[in-house]
Amino acid sequence: MDCLVIHIAGTNGKGSTLAFLESLLGQLPLSIGKYTSPHLVSVHERFTLNGQAISAENFQSLWAELAAQSSFFALTYFEQLTALAFVYFQRAGVDILLLETGLGGRLDATNVIDKPALTLICSISIDHCEYLGESIEAIAFEKAGILKEQVPFITTALEPALGVIRTRALTIGSPELALLDLPIEASSLGLAGSFQVENARLASSAFAFLLARYFPQHSHLASLEPLSAGVSWPGRYELVQELGFSFILDGAHNVGAIQALRAELDRESLSKARSNPRLFLLGILARKDWQSMLKILLRPEDNVIFCAPDDCEEAVLEQDLRDFLARESPFSQISWVYCASRAEAWELFASKLKASSEESKEIEGIVCGSLYLVGWVKAITGLSL
Repeated sequence: MDCLVIHIAGTNGKGSTLAFLESLLGQLPLSIGKYTSPHLVSVHERFTLNGQAISAENFQSLWAELAAQSSFFALTYFEQLTALAFVYFQRAGVDILLLETGLGGRLDATNVIDKPALTLICSISIDHCEYLGESIEAIAFEKAGILKEQVPFITTALEPALGVIRTRALTIGSPELALLDLPIEASSLGLAGSFQVENARLASSAFAFLLARYFPQHSHLASLEPLSAGVSWPGRYELVQELGFSFILDGAHNVGAIQALRAELDRESLSKARSNPRLFLLGILARKDWQSMLKILLRPEDNVIFCAPDDCEEAVLEQDLRDFLARESPFSQISWVYCASRAEAWELFASKLKASSEESKEIEGIVCGSLYLVGWVKAITGLSL
């Protein structure tokens, strides 16, 4: 790619970090491309040029062009999309490409970039064990695969992942840049959630490096104000109020993200000096560590509507949920129901929140457990991206 590439890996926070960094870089007279995954509603969301998603016509044209090559169909779907992204942004002549890994890092399709300007690694937790390994150390090794010789990196990862990343960096000669200790407050950010502070700090540290190394003539634009305005990353602790009732959409789908979600919900309850009843619309894939996720997320007094997060994916079975909740003493009396379809689950969830709103009862509604589910809710309700 004939542009500066910022390559990012990590378990959670990649998209938010790039959203912050994109907003910061928007202060410069530059063309910025961003390739992320997965999408919520449309595949076009994955390819943005100066904040605008690729048009359906452009996407279809590029897909047809690439599909004319027989080797194209030997690739996985993600590899095909990545190839399309490189062609799209190359032809668009972007100055900077923000590039997110799809899975892991070392063997990820995006890792064909051999000389990025900077690599970033977000927090690391257990996820995709069937591909990346069953320990934090194993997963960190895969994520650290994006590090390159003489290419600096910045990370928000903690031990034991941090030690693995630093060992890899020393082995190949990738210098570590300091994560800047900037005065960033969660309340001042354009994305909700106190966990966004570390993502904003990572993005700000990356911006400071890029400004000093590549764009010193624009050093007067080193403002962090864009962190509080113009930042959009839908489906991540997103408060929805457009439907006549309010609820939170959060794509938390692994242990680390669920921990952050639970901490944020509890923090808000503490700030209000009261704990309102919570109603979850929850869909989790069976291949996830769903038992640990439920133990972290739920309180005995919560109400839960379980459903399959995606019609084409393996969901946690109702009987497995029943057995788990029955044997876990804190949850044995929890109020829950399993819906055979997302549509049925959403109708029940919405009706309960509408009723509570009409009766002036304060119930916190949360949709979480899967980006598939979050994307589906946004699609059927017509919520903007």
